[in-house]
Amino acid sequence: MQKQAEPILRDALVDGISPTTVELLDLVIAELNGRAAIDALGHGWDLVGVTFDEGPLQRVSTRITETYEQLDLVRRALAAITGTIKCLAAAGIRISLRTPDDWSRYVASLRAVRLRLSAEKATRELTELQAGLEREIAIGRTPPELTAASRAVARRDAQAYAECLTGLAHALRELRDESRCAALFTRVRDAHPALARLMSTTPGDAAWQRRLGDWDGAWAWGKAAGFFDRQRRRGREQQLEIQLEAETRHQLDLVAELAAEKAWDRCLGRMTAEHSQALRAYQDYMSKLGKGTGRYASRYRAHAREAMSKALDAVPAWIMPLPQVAETIPALRDSFDVVIVDEASQASVEALFLLWLAPRVIVVGDDRQCAPSMISKGELEPIFRKLATYLPDVPAYLRDVFTPGPSLFDVLSTRFGSVIRLREHFRCMPEIIEYSSRQFYSGEPLVPLRQFGVDRLPPLRTVHVTGAFTEGTATKLRNQTEAKAIVEQLKACAADPAYDGKTFGVVVMQGTGQVALLQNLLHAEMELKELDRRKIRVGTPPDFQGDERDIVFLSMVVAEQRSAVTSTEWQRRFNVAASRAKDQMWLFHSVSPDLLRAADLRRSLLTYMLNPPSVLSTPSALAEVTEDDRHPHFDSLFEQRVFLEIRARGYHIVPQFEVNGRRIDLVVSGAQGRLAVECDGDHWHGTPEQIRQDNERERELKRAGWRFWRIRESEFYFSRQEALASLWQTLERMGIRPGDGEPAAPAKDAAHWSALELAAVDGWDGLEDGDVSDLEQPDLPPKSSEPRPPSRRPGPPRPPAPARPAPDVPAVIAGSRRGTRPRFKDLEGTDWRAGTAEVREWARRNRYEMDDDRIPAHVLMAYNHAHPDRPY
Repeated sequence: MQKQAEPILRDALVDGISPTTVELLDLVIAELNGRAAIDALGHGWDLVGVTFDEGPLQRVSTRITETYEQLDLVRRALAAITGTIKCLAAAGIRISLRTPDDWSRYVASLRAVRLRLSAEKATRELTELQAGLEREIAIGRTPPELTAASRAVARRDAQAYAECLTGLAHALRELRDESRCAALFTRVRDAHPALARLMSTTPGDAAWQRRLGDWDGAWAWGKAAGFFDRQRRRGREQQLEIQLEAETRHQLDLVAELAAEKAWDRCLGRMTAEHSQALRAYQDYMSKLGKGTGRYASRYRAHAREAMSKALDAVPAWIMPLPQVAETIPALRDSFDVVIVDEASQASVEALFLLWLAPRVIVVGDDRQCAPSMISKGELEPIFRKLATYLPDVPAYLRDVFTPGPSLFDVLSTRFGSVIRLREHFRCMPEIIEYSSRQFYSGEPLVPLRQFGVDRLPPLRTVHVTGAFTEGTATKLRNQTEAKAIVEQLKACAADPAYDGKTFGVVVMQGTGQVALLQNLLHAEMELKELDRRKIRVGTPPDFQGDERDIVFLSMVVAEQRSAVTSTEWQRRFNVAASRAKDQMWLFHSVSPDLLRAADLRRSLLTYMLNPPSVLSTPSALAEVTEDDRHPHFDSLFEQRVFLEIRARGYHIVPQFEVNGRRIDLVVSGAQGRLAVECDGDHWHGTPEQIRQDNERERELKRAGWRFWRIRESEFYFSRQEALASLWQTLERMGIRPGDGEPAAPAKDAAHWSALELAAVDGWDGLEDGDVSDLEQPDLPPKSSEPRPPSRRPGPPRPPAPARPAPDVPAVIAGSRRGTRPRFKDLEGTDWRAGTAEVREWARRNRYEMDDDRIPAHVLMAYNHAHPDRPY
């Protein structure tokens, strides 16, 4: 094989290189194989007369490929001709398609047939189109272009038909525009009927060109005006206010109802049959106990106490006076979760046992009001010794406070702290409570929240009684001239229609002699029914602790220069006396301020009442308020303009009125009350935070009884008359009318009055003579006018009593309160006043310690507090 191939390989070249490698030999072999295949194909094609020229292998192979493609076309043409002949034969048509000419004639015939079919189809479509046009024409109200189009179709006039189509397209656009115009007109008529009428009645008005040029702006203004009109519907603010208040009340009612239901569910859920039985037994034995003086009183009391020990857990909250707690509640530690002590400033150290009954105690009281009965310092020594004996492990600075002097509130507030001051005051007129606020609560002044109108009684009145004199000791001082003046004024007030329905009280500032004198005069000058109807009560400040009257008359008693009263006990008494009147407080004084010492509390009260502050007066500078110049008394020009509109009608109005640290823009006052006017301007009330703060402030003031009327700045500037119309109606309904009060009266300058610097001296001072205990126990009304023997003048201080055993601390306390004077004749009870026997019986039933001579002052205070409608 190699020898046979050698001549070929010797003459063969691959790109001018002898094939000496395997790769080059592969190329040579591939060339040879290709030429062998072409030679084989050439012999086949020679048989049909097709030859291929010699040449490179690639060119020859390309020519052979093209020849095969031509052969494929011939085969497909032959298959098509054969298929055509069969189709024609199946249709009964026999034609010859043997030559190219036969095929050309056949193709031309097919074109003619196709054109004929298209013409017939077009004719049918035109006929259908003409029929459709004729139907539309027959309906009626057809445009002329449609009739012309039908004729053009009938004539087969293409140009005329095209012109008719153009005209119909234009008519369709006009129809669509007309329909769109009608739809838009309907929308305009629905949104603005007046505008639609104007457009339909004046379409040719030349002004529409100008109007349509500013159409967007005019439409926006119209929408804004309509929205504003809808928002400022008359009464809408008031309606929303009523709805808000109703919803708020409903919410509070639901919360209260839910709390009650949950409390009852909890109470009844944990109540057992034993609890129910014990409760009924307790109720039955307490009913049988009555006044506690019966034959089996001790047995009933013991059974009630035993029943209470079983029923204690059944009731979630017990409310009872202090003596009843000690009488019925078992002395078990933490019997309750919380103990709340009200009027703790009137409870003495004997009430400390309440701390044993619960781990948490809430004490409510006022250390600046009358405390339990004071005793003289000399009488404290035996108590100190007893405390040192029984409480040796307690430091002296802690144990020596457990004396009759400090109240329970004093003891606990100085040890546990966390005192929460309740500063809001609803009882007195602002001018009345302002004295106590500035004199005794200057660090945390009280906030008067009492609502009132201009047509009210003057809150403060003073009467200087001339030619008066006093008699008796400093502790039993009497001033007959002043007492007669008080009774005469009280009778005049009772006869005055302005005082109809008012209750009266008379508070004696010093001593108890004046109390008995006033009681005698009142019983002599006024009928018992009138005394009862007016609930007239006469007493010292401790007698009025926790009580109140509409009208209170203060009797200063003193008629000449005396020692100043400054001590803490006097401070408490003056504070109580000056805060018992709700509507009006009278001060009868027989001495002028220049005869009283500068540090005297009497001078402080008198000078305040002679020149009191005014809460309704208008600053004189407001006369210069204008609409265009900012004034310092207002927050904005908007407020100034509203102020001027209201003042122009004659109303009494004060700007920036302060209540509880919060300011009201404007306050309109009248005979029946006051109305807060809030000016909601964009600058001060525009942000959500400002609105939230405004609402919180309004809720707080509404809780205090204020009623609000609001006006928006935009509404005011849109129409002042319409914006203020509902204000005049509201004022009329509230009884606030033009001319009430004195709108233009400037405020008094009371800045020269200043509170005294309070002394820190305990006990009593300013008493030249007399027994201190006389200040706590009023004399009974004397039965004759015979003069009493003079009281013993004070001598040198007594030495302290020698130490000796005593039964117990309570006995020492009770002994320190006893006086040495003979017992007076008992008072008989009346319809409006309790008798001495009733008070003694009540005191024994509640386990108060007493002797046979006197009723201690702390017992009288407790009894009067428990029986405000029928005091002693």
